[in-house]
Amino acid sequence: MILFKMKSVTALFMFLVFLLTAPVSAEAAVRPGNFIHSHEIQIILEGAIHNFTLPRFVYEGLIQSQRLDLAVFNSNAEIVPFTVREAAPVYQVIELPEVLVPFYELPPDSRDGRPENFTGIGPVDIYVQTGAGGQVISVTGGGRREGLRERRYLLDFSSIAENSAAVSHELRLVLPDVRISARVSAFESLNLRDWRPLLTDAPLIQLQGEDSRLVSDRVELPRAPQRYVLLRIMDVDPSFELNGAGYSVTVQSRYFMEENADIGGTAVPNSGNPVFEYDLLGAFPILSVNFLLQEPGFHWVSFFSRPTVNAEWQARGRMSLSKITSQVTLNESESVTLNEPTTVNLREDRFWRVEFEGAFSGAPPVMRISWRPAEVYFLAQGGGPYALLFGSSQREANITLQLLALQNDSFMRITDTPASFAEVGPPIDPAENPSLAPGDGFIAEAPIEENEWQRYLVWGLLAMGGLMLSVMAFKLLKKN
Repeated sequence: MILFKMKSVTALFMFLVFLLTAPVSAEAAVRPGNFIHSHEIQIILEGAIHNFTLPRFVYEGLIQSQRLDLAVFNSNAEIVPFTVREAAPVYQVIELPEVLVPFYELPPDSRDGRPENFTGIGPVDIYVQTGAGGQVISVTGGGRREGLRERRYLLDFSSIAENSAAVSHELRLVLPDVRISARVSAFESLNLRDWRPLLTDAPLIQLQGEDSRLVSDRVELPRAPQRYVLLRIMDVDPSFELNGAGYSVTVQSRYFMEENADIGGTAVPNSGNPVFEYDLLGAFPILSVNFLLQEPGFHWVSFFSRPTVNAEWQARGRMSLSKITSQVTLNESESVTLNEPTTVNLREDRFWRVEFEGAFSGAPPVMRISWRPAEVYFLAQGGGPYALLFGSSQREANITLQLLALQNDSFMRITDTPASFAEVGPPIDPAENPSLAPGDGFIAEAPIEENEWQRYLVWGLLAMGGLMLSVMAFKLLKKN
């Protein structure tokens, strides 16, 4: 009988907990009212995947983090599939200046100069003298070339450094000022004995006329050439002379776009050694910080940060600040900052503090922050206008977890088409789009709100239920 009562009481309490917590969970869904700011997103195509880079004013409106304080909504106030990604690298292609390549004409083999037998890689009785670094010093031997419609040249790449970042290699041949329609083949070697093909029958064209001139004197190489290159130019006039050779590479540099901002500080009175504090106004994903002196000097400082105004300061590092005066001209000088930025590993704290380790009477140092803006990808579904809402008010305890769970980039694998460009536009007008109107801001220590009484009632009932179950269990054990 007692066991039946215990099970009945337990079931009753579980049912009450379900009824009382269900409305709370429903009310805790992420909605525009959970955010402080609302800006329209200007898109190109409905139904397409778009992306945009977070501008500085978004970071100034964040409270916790770029991953926790924003979401993308459609006109029905529904969150669309979105994800926040680290910024993608930017690739820039640069053609480096051309370098001259030393070259030497190779005469035909003296034992057999007939064109029809001139098919080997190189003359067998040509002697090449090289220096200690492998560079060619002289080429001797061979026979005469009269009547031949082919030229062979030894190109010396031994003093040209290979660039590992090169994505294309180009050989430019300086041709005589005549009409040319020839073919080029090339072989490469490290030791002047073992050769392998580098290029086969590439066109070399130079057409001349009264009204037009077509020159194709550049030959694209498939890779960086080895130390020596044997060049064969076929189908040329017997009087052909190569006037020069140049080599150029195109490199692809990879870098990330970063932004910087200078923040002014305020002195903290009655703090012993000079102390200055800085408010970044938001949660920037900081990569590095620097503190710039306003007057020449040298000082050691420690710096600290915290996410909120009520949190404890946490030490982040120690650095030296230095600035010197440099004489530019006889009557003019300038000050130069010598200290380098300090990496802080994506610290997103809003408040910062710098403490001098000795006397200091100058103006507050300027805090310079550097960050890498993230990119937001989203699927434009459900109808526009679309809006970016940011600065979570966090009235509900699980909003942060929901925002993390909502960010999923699986929608980007639906199609192989690249994302369309989007841009964060002006603030949403609540009168025109009331469904996308933001809330009234962040409350650090929120009072008991509507539905908050349910949470306290649930905990009270759970405590009472636990006490009643304990009493029943005690009576059952006493009777047995």
